[in-house]
Amino acid sequence: MASYKFIIENKHDGFQIKEYLKKVASVSSRQIKKLKAYPDGILLNGEHAIVIDVLHENDILEINSHDDVKQYDYSGTVPDIVFEDENYLVVNKPYNMTVYLCGDVKENLLSSVCGFYHEKGIDFVFRPFYRLDKDTSGLVIIAKNALIMNSTEIEKDYYAVCEGEVPSHGMIDTRIGLMEGSRIRREAGEKGETALTEYTTLGFDGANSLVKLKIYTGRTHQIRVHMSSIGYPLCGDDLYDGHMDIIPRQALHCKTVTIRNKLINYEKTIDTDFPDDIRNAFPKLCT
Repeated sequence: MASYKFIIENKHDGFQIKEYLKKVASVSSRQIKKLKAYPDGILLNGEHAIVIDVLHENDILEINSHDDVKQYDYSGTVPDIVFEDENYLVVNKPYNMTVYLCGDVKENLLSSVCGFYHEKGIDFVFRPFYRLDKDTSGLVIIAKNALIMNSTEIEKDYYAVCEGEVPSHGMIDTRIGLMEGSRIRREAGEKGETALTEYTTLGFDGANSLVKLKIYTGRTHQIRVHMSSIGYPLCGDDLYDGHMDIIPRQALHCKTVTIRNKLINYEKTIDTDFPDDIRNAFPKLCT
């Protein structure tokens, strides 16, 4: 169970509880409905409250989230945890690891982090905010309860090594859709879903460029498709015209993440190093 307390300020005097939770604490209607199902889900000054109760200055509003705990198999892999507090877990996912159960893939899953916690006697539900491709490495943020999941904003900075000398800065605003005749490969063009990618070139070693990327939409393979579409495929990404002579997987790493949450007045930025395979393959760019 996760608990959060709020001391009501003068400017919120007269708000109904549901109004405060939605507008101030950024709690979704769905989560409020779940809170209402438990006697201690919503407490006002220590007593059970209903969502139409009116708040007054210096009141103490408390919400308690009850999660249904699922069981996960533990593969024996110890996760590379780079940050953890009572609300978030941030794991550095290696390449060649799938985030969660998908199709016939049942081994080497990031979701086994939950099994790792269950082995320690800790209830844990796997709630990643986003998915990284199997061969994309980097930081994955996991929420420890549903309230936190629904009230969090995430900002991610990806770093890629692309073939050629990429221009210093640009925005790619091209739709992405599934390529006709393929079940996996996407393409940029007039069909598909809107997609927006911003890139900034940080270095060039004479053959390849280190590029920082920010995506404003979450389309499958977005960075890989967009960079290939403008003539600068990711090194190692043979699915999208990259070459594998230097590195055998797409040179893409989610290096920096920022977590923001109004519910708990929280902001945290976390950074990680380049993995060894990218750093060793491109020492002039990723030292």
